[in-house]
Amino acid sequence: MFATRSGTTAEVQQLADEVFSAPRWVTGIGGAPARCRLRVLRFGPVIMSDWEADEAIQVIAPDLDDYNIGLAPAGRLFTEQRGIVTTATTLEGAVCRPGSPARAWWRPDTRPVTVALAPGALEAELEALLGHPVRGPLRLSRRFDLTRGMGRSWGALAGLVHAELCAADGMIYRPMIAERLWASMLGGLLLAVHHQYSDELNEPAAPSRPRSVKRAIDAIEADPARPFTTASLARVAGISARSLQDGFRRHVGVTPMVYLQEVRLGRAHVELSTSAPGAITVSEVAHRWGFVHLGRFAAAYRRRFGLLPSETLREP
Repeated sequence: MFATRSGTTAEVQQLADEVFSAPRWVTGIGGAPARCRLRVLRFGPVIMSDWEADEAIQVIAPDLDDYNIGLAPAGRLFTEQRGIVTTATTLEGAVCRPGSPARAWWRPDTRPVTVALAPGALEAELEALLGHPVRGPLRLSRRFDLTRGMGRSWGALAGLVHAELCAADGMIYRPMIAERLWASMLGGLLLAVHHQYSDELNEPAAPSRPRSVKRAIDAIEADPARPFTTASLARVAGISARSLQDGFRRHVGVTPMVYLQEVRLGRAHVELSTSAPGAITVSEVAHRWGFVHLGRFAAAYRRRFGLLPSETLREP
């Protein structure tokens, strides 16, 4: 589905209301009326939009309900969510997550492109890649690099789709191709932007593990803050604690409790590295992920990541 609308911000907002499931308020900066143009392409669970305006424009989502990726092929696109301002440029993309208000704004020299992805679709794609359930919403990093690696590849893919935006005879309008493209955009984004499952997603595919070990791993991944013990995990797995210990050593390479700690450290690291200083404390994060002793948490965190939790929280 492709649509375009030009005119006042009020007229353009009518198209936004038709396309997006949650409200978007389109205005000039400060709420003044302005003139702009919006083009929208919806294919599967992905909505790609591009904007053009003669003056500064802002779009406010009072309750963002999708993952929203901001790109700026020219100029700068500014986004704000939970008090954190992120700038999209030709070098970096900006990310807003579902579940809280968000705002984006830009000047006339910018032609922003935004990509909205339905949460259920992105999380289902991740489950398919990992082979087990995941808990959403995903804590995607606020920004990602478009100049190298997976970020560059995803940016190129988004550019390809954007080039098809107005091509009525383009590949994107062939259902078979469109499905492959949106699936690639979902999977590619999961590799390009860091989140709480990135480490697992980037691991080489492991040999098949026994179902009992997999059941314990799934329980840990689903709720790592839960006060697991080896005995309780053994009950989940349906085997003895001794058999579970042996299974983890053989097929995972560590004990169940070491695996649990590594998962908790990873979740804590993501939360600390994606939160604004002052919004949370190290103590809150440690306790949320099952660490009772702050000193031991800090020591284990430093061994894993090479810096203290408080240093991660202070980083820009």
